[in-house]
Amino acid sequence: MMRKTLHGVLALSLLSLSCASTKIENMDELSEQLVLYSDEENLWQQSDELQEAIHEGGFIYDNAELQQYVNDVLDKVVGNVEQEHQIDLRAYLIKDPYFNAGTYPNGVIHVHTSIIALFENEAQLATLLAHEATHFINRHYLRHKRSLINKSAFFQFVDITLAGASGVSTSAVSSGSIALARILGGFGMLATVYGYSRNLETEADFKAFDLILKCGYAPEETLKAYQLLADATKDEKTKVPYFYHTHPKMEVRVRNFERLLEEYRRETPDAPQGKTFAEEYQRYLKDILLDNAELDLKMHRFLSADRQLNRYQNMNGVNARVRYLQGKSHAANALSKLRGRHPKREQPDIEQEADALKASAYRDFHDALALNEDYPPALKELGMLYYRDRQMDQAKKYFQQFLSVQPDDVDAAYIRGYIHEME
Repeated sequence: MMRKTLHGVLALSLLSLSCASTKIENMDELSEQLVLYSDEENLWQQSDELQEAIHEGGFIYDNAELQQYVNDVLDKVVGNVEQEHQIDLRAYLIKDPYFNAGTYPNGVIHVHTSIIALFENEAQLATLLAHEATHFINRHYLRHKRSLINKSAFFQFVDITLAGASGVSTSAVSSGSIALARILGGFGMLATVYGYSRNLETEADFKAFDLILKCGYAPEETLKAYQLLADATKDEKTKVPYFYHTHPKMEVRVRNFERLLEEYRRETPDAPQGKTFAEEYQRYLKDILLDNAELDLKMHRFLSADRQLNRYQNMNGVNARVRYLQGKSHAANALSKLRGRHPKREQPDIEQEADALKASAYRDFHDALALNEDYPPALKELGMLYYRDRQMDQAKKYFQQFLSVQPDDVDAAYIRGYIHEME
């Protein structure tokens, strides 16, 4: 009996020593300048090292003007918190066709280009930035990590108690600690990518709504932002475990903002409608719509690419690049359908679809060259299209024209090889 009691006392002592408080003051509630906890300081340092690797790895979208605009919106959303507590929130755009955004413990926010290309106005962007900034201001990553450690300490407590009660060796505790260390060591910053607990995400929704109201944005756009994400991910075939690319999580956001908006309009029926700044936002979309569509095409996400190309065309008209990308989408989609056919079964519908797509690709590439007769990407892709269809004279013509304007292209050697093969 004494032995069991000693094990219980030991277990409770370890539990109390291991548990770190998750009741942490939000940064905007501090009465003085922010002072980091030791474990929080370590998280900031890890985040700094991670950001360095991300920048060196070429993941940042290179558009200084758009980058500055996103940070201007972020500064507007967070108000004077940065000045009062000498902290710095910074947003960077990540080249990625899958929807996501994430906030790191050191105040760095990543927003994927796909989200910028999806949204319609500044108020929607501000909603997302307000949600993400709340994760930093409310120190959610620190709370999240401490919660994980506390849960682990509880399970160690159970292991010790059961081991003492049954006379089993407590070596299982040390192996559990090693397992936890491995998990946390490889954990990196997964919560910034996959999202936090339901309670923390809801907290971020509620605070984001308040920040949007304080900035004078149209509150209806908070709901529209997440409706766009929910609709865009509803029929997504590629399952990516990003927070903003997960349809059920976006549906939760939609329900939260529906409730917030309903309460706000009921309690303040005469409140002003607020602003969207749609025209200002759309001025920055010209490049990113085409750049992100190109990323989508590399992942064979044809519908998403086509939506962005059509949106660009409606906003800016037609040019050689947009026609070329439309042709590339149609050509790649046709090839994908043919490759997906059953090897031993006739599928005339698929062949007809592929033929129609290929015909569209020919038209698009010729349209691109009508707008710019020496546009290298269209020359190369048109040559490849004719080559696959065994129309060698036409293929050779466009390959040679491509080499005349782009002799040092990375694919030049391959193109010369095709020409040599045809001679």
